[in-house]
Amino acid sequence: MRGLRLLVLALVALAVFLVSSCGPVRPEVIISGCVGNPNPREWVGRVPLSLCMSARMSSGGTVTLYEWDFGDGASSTGVDVNHTYPTPGDYTVTLTCTYADGERGKQTALVSAAGEPVAAFTASEYKPFSISSFFGFGRQEEEDVLEFRFDARDSYPKESSRSKFVPVEAVWDFGDGTVHTVVVDNELPWVPFGISSDLVIRHLYAAAGIYTVTLTLTDSLGYTDTATQTITVGTPNDDDEEDLQDGFELTSIFWAPGDEEEGEGGCLSIYGTVQNNNAVAAGVKITATAYDAQHTAVGTFSHWPAGATNIGAGIDYAFGFFLCELSVPVEQVVDVEVVITDAVVY
Repeated sequence: MRGLRLLVLALVALAVFLVSSCGPVRPEVIISGCVGNPNPREWVGRVPLSLCMSARMSSGGTVTLYEWDFGDGASSTGVDVNHTYPTPGDYTVTLTCTYADGERGKQTALVSAAGEPVAAFTASEYKPFSISSFFGFGRQEEEDVLEFRFDARDSYPKESSRSKFVPVEAVWDFGDGTVHTVVVDNELPWVPFGISSDLVIRHLYAAAGIYTVTLTLTDSLGYTDTATQTITVGTPNDDDEEDLQDGFELTSIFWAPGDEEEGEGGCLSIYGTVQNNNAVAAGVKITATAYDAQHTAVGTFSHWPAGATNIGAGIDYAFGFFLCELSVPVEQVVDVEVVITDAVVY
């Protein structure tokens, strides 16, 4: 019997200890939106971002003071408060509640104030690592690098597992007819050699050339921005000049006496248009030859229509120049022949 009494006393003592250690269970502090306003999960928007915040308790409890810290240096008190964020950024809102017995409880929420999205990327040749190249043996001759790496991690907004203002889609137009859409998941998983990113992508070009690459970035609010770069892949003018030349077409030719320069036989004004039907931008050289009634060449001149500038792919370019130093008076010229004699990528 005495043993039973000792057991009961021990159980009572344990219960008293547990109650005194844990104390009463207090109601939980809850941050919510004011009635008719977005809840904290949707506290994201373009600046200036104005929000109405409300303090709630999960059940019971008497609170004597509600203190708000908006995370940007401003604060307020009360059950319902209003605050405006004028500057883009992520802010942690902290609500501190003081109970009637002097105890305090805290809760936090995240606000993402957004600015304008800004697309940006870098482009670089991609050369896979190989043991042979690392130790300096194997094939040593230089080869064109046709694969490029594009990195848009410096765009705004950035990938984030915390912020509510994030990129959600990146559309890459690689300038060779290939368009690739990437859905950005913003989870940023850790990998052994760094942080993986949906904003880093590689593309293999089928041929050397000059390509215009465009990134269209869409943020979580549905706004977009674009960034464009022109890149040179490989050595476009190495062995492809003849093919480039064949890709140009003279679409119109006109000539008439001109007075730009005074020569022995006067000058001819020659103008027209040349079409670049190549897949890449390139420069073209045309040569004009003047003939008399006996079809004898009486003067010739070569001209690069765009100077040291590439003519864009698919562009019909208007040109004009003078052919002077004729061996006969300009009035005796009966025909002028203009042909394409060269083409290069500058």
